[in-house]
Amino acid sequence: MSPPQTTLGQVTTKDYRGVAIHTYNAPEEGLYVASQIVETADGLVVFDAVFHVKHAEELANYIAGLGKPVNRIVLSHIHPDHWSGLGVLHARFPKAPIYAFPEIIAYIRKNGQKILDARNEAFGPVVAKTPTLPDHDLAVGEATIGGVRFEFERQPDGESDWQSIVRLPVAGVVMAFDLVFPPETHLFTVANYYDHWVEILRGLKGDAAKGYDTLMIGHGKPVGFDVIESNIAYLHKAKELHAANSTAESYAEALKGAYPGYYGGGWVDFSSLLLYKIINP
Repeated sequence: MSPPQTTLGQVTTKDYRGVAIHTYNAPEEGLYVASQIVETADGLVVFDAVFHVKHAEELANYIAGLGKPVNRIVLSHIHPDHWSGLGVLHARFPKAPIYAFPEIIAYIRKNGQKILDARNEAFGPVVAKTPTLPDHDLAVGEATIGGVRFEFERQPDGESDWQSIVRLPVAGVVMAFDLVFPPETHLFTVANYYDHWVEILRGLKGDAAKGYDTLMIGHGKPVGFDVIESNIAYLHKAKELHAANSTAESYAEALKGAYPGYYGGGWVDFSSLLLYKIINP
C-alpha cells in the first residue's frame, strides 16, 4: 500500500542502514514541527504529534497509508507544539499506547489544559481544545521494538524542563528533537537553561565519533552533526543577551539584531514571552 500524498506538510522518507524512517514536517504555519515514523518488522513507532489539528489529521492519514499497525506513540518533551495532535492520533489509532517519561506526563497533567487555553487564544482555534495524556511511562535505557533497537535518554533543563533523546544505533540516527535546530534558525530559548543545554549539545557531539551521522530534530528535516557548533554559539550569545536585557521585547530585538539573517523572528518574539514569564506556562 502506498502512503497518500500530503498537501499541507511535507514527508521525507529515507532508508537509514536498513531502517526506514519517514519525517513529516508541518508547514510554516504549524511551526515546521516534525513527527518521525520508524518502520519496524511488525509495525510503526511514531514520535510526536505536531501542533495544528489539521496537520495531525494529515499525519494520521499518512501513517494509516503505510499499511502497518502503530505499535506505539512516543512524546519527546513538554511543549504543546509536539503533543497538541495526540488526540487526533489516539482517535485514529486507539490501540497504540502513548509513551512519555513520567515527568513529561506529570507536567501535561498539571498544565496541559491551561496551556491549550492560552494557545487557542494566541493562535486561534487551530490546536487541540483538551490535552491527551500519554498512558504509559517511558523507561530510560534500551528497548527493542519490532526488531529495531532504541536507546532512550531523559534530560532535564535543555530547551524545556524535560526532554528525550532517542538513539537508533543500527540506523546511525539520534533523535534530538528540540535540543537541536536547523542552520541559520533561531532557537526556542523559552527557559533560562543555557548552560545545561550547551552541556547536552556537547554530549551529542560525541555521538558522531560513535558512528552516528544523522540528527532528527523537532522543527525541520534531518540534519548532520555540523549544526551543533552553531547551536552552541547561539546559546552563548542568547545567555549574554538575556543577562543584559530586562524585558522580553528588548531581549527579542537584541537576538534578532545579533542574527539578522536567521529564520524565525516571530518565534523569538513568542519564546521571549515564555522566557520572561509573560506567558506562564
